[in-house]
Amino acid sequence: MNHNDIDHWNSVLENIVPQNLRNIRVVKEDDIIIYKEYGVNPRNREFIYEDNLAAYKKGKHLSFLRGDFNNNGKEDISLACLNPSERNSYLVILEKENNNYRLANYFQFKARIFFVCGINKNMIDLCFQSGTDWTEQVYWDGRDYVLKEDDPYGP
Repeated sequence: MNHNDIDHWNSVLENIVPQNLRNIRVVKEDDIIIYKEYGVNPRNREFIYEDNLAAYKKGKHLSFLRGDFNNNGKEDISLACLNPSERNSYLVILEKENNNYRLANYFQFKARIFFVCGINKNMIDLCFQSGTDWTEQVYWDGRDYVLKEDDPYGP
């Protein structure tokens, strides 16, 4: 992931997010060390941050992802963000309009850091820790972006 791209998205965010999100920024490789002392992956006995770093360098975990998540023909950008002074993270979804971007929606999470992992059936997949199954999905419901609820009894 190119630092110039991340810097670009950070400057875009500064101009379009509401006041309560003014301190957020896009996650980057350096943020992965937050997990340095967090825990060990039982499969390979490596620290979780090492798994996250490897996934990030291979392009499996991303700071941002482009797509048309709501199928309206306009480019959308999903950004994995954090507020360095809080213990929260945010998924910010932007939509391109006439060479500018507008805030389409955002979601706050209690986790300190996560990554955008891809699009699965028009759902944005979020990965919170490599080597675990801690994921969330955000999708377009026809009116707005919503967080998919985990339903152990659902399909």
